[in-house]
Amino acid sequence: MIAHRLAVVVLAAGLVVTGLPAAAHAATESNSRLTVRVQANAAKWVSSEVGGATVVVKDAVTGQVLQTGQVAGTSGDTAAIMSDPRTPLQSTPTLQGAASVSFAFNYSTPRRLIIEAFGPLVGPAPVSQATAQVWVAPGGNQDLAITLHGLIVTVVTPTPHTMPSGSGPVRIPITASVQMLCGCPISTTTPWLPTLYKVRAFVTGPGVVSQTVTLTYQSTDTFAGSVTLPGPGMYTINVVADMPGTGNTGSSATSVLIAP
Repeated sequence: MIAHRLAVVVLAAGLVVTGLPAAAHAATESNSRLTVRVQANAAKWVSSEVGGATVVVKDAVTGQVLQTGQVAGTSGDTAAIMSDPRTPLQSTPTLQGAASVSFAFNYSTPRRLIIEAFGPLVGPAPVSQATAQVWVAPGGNQDLAITLHGLIVTVVTPTPHTMPSGSGPVRIPITASVQMLCGCPISTTTPWLPTLYKVRAFVTGPGVVSQTVTLTYQSTDTFAGSVTLPGPGMYTINVVADMPGTGNTGSSATSVLIAP
């Protein structure tokens, strides 16, 4: 009798317990599934090509982490996502294996969850993050799309701690790679035209209070320019890319040490 009461209490709490009779488990539990996709704002799905995105599922009341996963798959169909007109009530198409991650739950009552997405995971840290809330009901199948804002920015040249020498002014070429969070290319032949972006380098260091250099489009994902540094010292170059009107921004920094 005591063992029977204990089993009922555990099942009512919504926990999966191994070793219990299948009939008792089926009578009190319902399988639920939540599928999460992560979309780059003004672009396609965050995919395996850019490292994917980490998704964390938490209990909305306690904050306890229940499950974690990582989206896997493609960025989806470009024409369907970027060209086909659709109303706000129509979801973004998930054709061609659009990246996703699914979570399975066994709950006897509806449960409110917080979903956090971090990505893309192309570098040492996620580029962006976002949070959403959803209810999961017994026997339900939920689909959730979370949107990440941002741009992937990488300073290609100069590499960190570049050490040119010179007693006078030194010209330093600056090249940066800029991409959408889905890895979608910025070029004259894609929906992400170079004219949609403003890319600038902010330079600070000895004798430079704050110098701003505009980087212009050179080729796919590549923006370039140059700065003349006045002389010996340590300089920081911070490249910031902006996609006005969308909330998409990104940044990456490097340094230059000019030896006397």
